[in-house]
Amino acid sequence: MKQENFTKNQHYIPQVYLRGFSPEYKPLRKSKLKSSAYTIYAYAIRSEKQLKKAVPIDDICQKKYFYEMKDDDGKFLNPNWIEKGFKCLEDMFSDYRYKLEKKAFNEENYSIKHFLDKEEIVFWLSYISLQVIRLPELLETAQQEVKRLCGDNVSDNDARNFVRRYCIPLFGKVDEKSKETMVFNSIIGPMFPMKIILGVDIEGKLLTSDKTVYIYTDEIPCESYEEVIFPISAQICLVLIGGKKQEGVDHNRLFLIDADLRDYINGCISSAAFNKVYSNHLFSKREMKMIEESRII
Repeated sequence: MKQENFTKNQHYIPQVYLRGFSPEYKPLRKSKLKSSAYTIYAYAIRSEKQLKKAVPIDDICQKKYFYEMKDDDGKFLNPNWIEKGFKCLEDMFSDYRYKLEKKAFNEENYSIKHFLDKEEIVFWLSYISLQVIRLPELLETAQQEVKRLCGDNVSDNDARNFVRRYCIPLFGKVDEKSKETMVFNSIIGPMFPMKIILGVDIEGKLLTSDKTVYIYTDEIPCESYEEVIFPISAQICLVLIGGKKQEGVDHNRLFLIDADLRDYINGCISSAAFNKVYSNHLFSKREMKMIEESRII
């Protein structure tokens, strides 16, 4: 496969995900817009400023050939393999988000005791875990660790290939005792003991970031995280509760997000962001203050 025939700019935050936080996004509607038509508003954490105009989502959260592996001569190995795997996952994301929206915006479902079926739970926990694993910061940290452990016995390119091969489980059937399974289980395992709930923000003002997932835990490794927050769109958010916070929480229920809880969710997402926080609207002074305060340790 020629280099020009496969994806050059590879997104670590999927465009299909970011569309849910775009002012052009319409829940429960099959959009006829091209992907390049979707935009998003951004707040830059380091400069503490927001961009006055929405930017195209296909221009953000991407790196050139980020998921590709190369041999020692610089030739690509299995070009676009990981990208194709993620593409299948992202197609599933679109379908599962649509399924959630059909149920979440129906008031009758607030009384349902088992809102998500087992298939949905497995998908969303798996998706969250893979989204964490595919982030540049995690892969680059893992690459540095491989170099630290192996020293000059491993080249930078070999360390890079190793991390992509064993951290991203998209190279075929994974054995239960394989390295890929161990890495994946270290992320997803602590989510299974947690209670899962889905929140609906009627106003559609939930934020996301260049990290997308907020995970809180007192220690690593752990049997259960304390809290996991994953906004799926500007209107729906998956929340997992573990430890002592589980008390009084009904498992697998749908609930309304009020203004205070929205502030809490947005504050958590902002605190976890690497460089940018994203929104479907211009950030208000109140939101910008909240973002800035969430970054204070």
